[in-house]
Amino acid sequence: MQEAAELEARKLQQLEDRRRIELIERQEKKSRGSKAAMPYYEKFQTGTQPVRNYDPRSGPGFLGLRYLADLLLIGAYAALMLALTGIGLTIYLKVAGEIGSIVILSMVLIGWILVGGILFLLLKYLAELALLMASLGDQQNDVVRLLLDLRDNTDEDISK
Repeated sequence: MQEAAELEARKLQQLEDRRRIELIERQEKKSRGSKAAMPYYEKFQTGTQPVRNYDPRSGPGFLGLRYLADLLLIGAYAALMLALTGIGLTIYLKVAGEIGSIVILSMVLIGWILVGGILFLLLKYLAELALLMASLGDQQNDVVRLLLDLRDNTDEDISK
């Protein structure tokens, strides 16, 4: 009698385990079906035909502007390092006795600070501007491609 009760309890446990496994599998199918199996044009409602123009996995465009931004940023920091080197050299020349006047020392230091700072800020600003232009160009290309997909995938004669 006790063995029959244990056997019945095992069968109930196995049945409950099967129900849980089936429930987990159903949930996985639902989540898998909505994420991976749904095409982009259905997910974002760009029509019923496959997307021809827009590819969300395509890399960034305007690489020339991005490279220019990197080059300008490197130039900005190089100008800053040169200005700091000039300041250090000026202070060394004062300590060595080559520059005798405090007025000349002050003017040379202020010159190095102004030229280096202005050049650094200008090049850094231009680098950020080039990066912004590249990002805006990428966004504009994406919008144009999506609009082309909408035009191609929607019905031409809506009035009928």
